[in-house]
Amino acid sequence: MNKTIIILLLILVYSCKNENKENIKSTEIKTKEIKVTERLEQTEQTEFKKEENTEIKERKENIDSLKVQQEFNFEYIKSRTTELPKEINVSYNISNKNKNFIPKDFLIKYISPKKVDIGFPESLPADYPESYSFRASKEYEDFNLFTFSYDDESCCTTLYAATTKKDTLDIINIGVIAYSGGDAGWVGEKYGKWINDYSISNVEPSEYDEPAPEEPTETEIDTIWSEIQISKKGILKYIEHHKVKYIGNKQVE
Repeated sequence: MNKTIIILLLILVYSCKNENKENIKSTEIKTKEIKVTERLEQTEQTEFKKEENTEIKERKENIDSLKVQQEFNFEYIKSRTTELPKEINVSYNISNKNKNFIPKDFLIKYISPKKVDIGFPESLPADYPESYSFRASKEYEDFNLFTFSYDDESCCTTLYAATTKKDTLDIINIGVIAYSGGDAGWVGEKYGKWINDYSISNVEPSEYDEPAPEEPTETEIDTIWSEIQISKKGILKYIEHHKVKYIGNKQVE
């Protein structure tokens, strides 16, 4: 009888242990499933937030772009420029220079597509908007005019005049009215002044060290006196009045 009781007790204990093991395994499996589900939900939420943030960012950029474009009128330019000074050069002493940087959207829409009519280069890139600054402006009866500078680190700082149609910012002409800089043995500048509302007088001296065969290097010195005339319709015209050229101490032109 005692043996029978002992056997029954052993069977009961063994059954309880197996049941506990099964419960533990079941609990572990459920815990793992919950963790996996939570991770999937977190991943989905993260991806959703990323997509939502990207969409919000793109929407904000589009709104900002539209907002900037809506501001592109001559009042916008006037708010970032001074009155035209009589003297023309590349010096720039406006205290709050940062607000005068030209936005890339403005460059792409108005300046870069337009060929430079007087001076260099043939067209102006929009890749480095931080190199451009609004400078001065003036309203005329049938057109408007503003000046802007471009800092080309490989060569020069150049001052341009741009004329626009009266009711839009469509460019009529762009021309160089001053510059200062140098590159590869050459150094030069262009400066001038307003003779009247429709005419600019310029002087353009430059030097270049040109090696002569079997002789010491001789400096070439050129000076050009010129004028830029502006028609009543805002068209720029370049006129060269006089030019001299020296190589060393000898005038050759």
